[in-house]
Amino acid sequence: MSSINSHRRVNDILLGSFEKSILQWLAARMPVWITPDVCTIIGLMSALGIATSYALSIYNRNFLWLASFGFVVHWLADSLDGTLARYRNIERPIFGFFVDHTVDAISVTLIVLGLGLTPYVSFNIAA
Repeated sequence: MSSINSHRRVNDILLGSFEKSILQWLAARMPVWITPDVCTIIGLMSALGIATSYALSIYNRNFLWLASFGFVVHWLADSLDGTLARYRNIERPIFGFFVDHTVDAISVTLIVLGLGLTPYVSFNIAA
């Protein structure tokens, strides 16, 4: 098994360099009370908000707008937690990796379940 210290983050998507610079800019300007753990909790709550918004779209399709906003908040919080930890030099390599991936799995599960409850996507297709 390779050392956790030899791990290198790779973000080679089309807008990856732009995303990295935006996240670095935001990390430098975050208030002290916003910690990586707070970002993780915000990300998890936004996933719950996305799922709830999808489920409520049964009653009004405008809840899809709220779900879309939830995705922006989720991206920001999920991307910023690790960036903020690295920027402030408060990384927890093993525990942080475990928590991040566990919360990501829970978030995806919530979002998929919510998507499956919309009248626009079959639950079988969503899952």
